Amino acid sequence: MKKLLIQKNLFSILFCSCIFVCAGCGRKAETLDIQFLYNRDYWTVYDMTETAFPTQESYEREVSRRVLEIEETLNIHEWWKETNDQAESLLLNTKFVAYNPCNNGLAMGGKKSVCDTIGLNETMLLELNLDACLTHELTHLVCNRWFSISLNDGLCEYVETLLADEHSLSSIMYEDGVHTNMYIWVDLMLQEQMATEEEIYGVLEAVGKAGVSYDEYKPTSKLFSFWMNCSYSFVDYLIQTYGIDAVVELIYRGNGEEDYQKLHKEGLEQLKEDWLVFVKNQNAEMSSEELVLAPIVEYMESLK
Repeated sequence: MKKLLIQKNLFSILFCSCIFVCAGCGRKAETLDIQFLYNRDYWTVYDMTETAFPTQESYEREVSRRVLEIEETLNIHEWWKETNDQAESLLLNTKFVAYNPCNNGLAMGGKKSVCDTIGLNETMLLELNLDACLTHELTHLVCNRWFSISLNDGLCEYVETLLADEHSLSSIMYEDGVHTNMYIWVDLMLQEQMATEEEIYGVLEAVGKAGVSYDEYKPTSKLFSFWMNCSYSFVDYLIQTYGIDAVVELIYRGNGEEDYQKLHKEGLEQLKEDWLVFVKNQNAEMSSEELVLAPIVEYMESLK
């Protein structure tokens, strides 16, 4: 009788423990209430009816949807807590800019909030009916911790392409899970010497490095696109080779270049060598001019 009682008590303890563990595993990730702010009433100032976001409501719905989609894609949840673990809302300011899209970075907004500002390119949005790199900037919002801006921007380009819709230029260049044109474009830069050897070496040296490369490769620089494309190509190669979970863990949780050894025991330099071998094995069948213009021409043709 005593033995049966002990067994019964043990069963009860184990049963309750299982319920507790399962309840913990099944805990639903928290979400933020997004409060939208604008510098101007853009939907009154501009004719937005033929754009990717014809109404303010459609823009706000799309932002909320994409944030959730990015969270699921990267498996990054409750990303605001390192900035403010008491936050219940995100104050998101949107502005139209005449230059490259931008993200100011997540910051404290108040006792119960965090804030950020994103800039969308008005020419892309108003004249080309594109979404002005919205997914890229929202990926910066979610993946707001990094040790290398090259990796972070590369990941944002990857997600923008992966989740591209009909309003994204990336959707035209995306094929079978591989941004083939990006590899070819990098290869063309290497083959055709569209920049000096010293300039190309400088960009390749900066790819994946810790810190911020914007001092040299700012959006106004002639090498900015090459730097961005190389960063994206490198991240895409890493994801294809090591899987998205391992690469996101490196980018979002890594503290420095020593963490590359979690992917390859020889570290960053060996990973870049392997990446460049992969790039050079791609077939560069179009000239650089054709490659740059082809997606734009194809998109404009689709609008007719």
